[in-house]
Amino acid sequence: MTLYLKKITYEIAEMRIDPVEHAQKFCISLHQAKVYSRLFGLSSIPILDNCSLFEFILKPIQRLLIGIDKSDIGLLIYPHTIPYIGPFSDAILMELQRALDLEHTLSFKLTLNNCIGPMSALQIAEHFLKVQPTKSALIILGE
Repeated sequence: MTLYLKKITYEIAEMRIDPVEHAQKFCISLHQAKVYSRLFGLSSIPILDNCSLFEFILKPIQRLLIGIDKSDIGLLIYPHTIPYIGPFSDAILMELQRALDLEHTLSFKLTLNNCIGPMSALQIAEHFLKVQPTKSALIILGE
């Protein structure tokens, strides 16, 4: 089976900060921040300002879903590296399902594979689509 992308969209936070100048904010030493900055070539990194993670993730998904029949979406996967600790009903994935009118979808989060979570999500989507070939999978990335 061949997987393909029907649509893709993104959002990048506008506010940027220097990771070296703000090392303390990230709980890393100045030396670690310099290594991070040089290793990844990042003199500035985007950070959220004036909105929640939910609001930030919601905007591009709403754009993405324009012109798509939501009843065709059968699977919703949210791979992320930062674990969520809190009431199940307050989980960002459930909020997204309600806000996007996707409560009919099978949905879950992936946190076990950290940075390669999106690759695991693609594998899971592939298995799902073999069983449900008329459906689509929506994979949400963002932290």
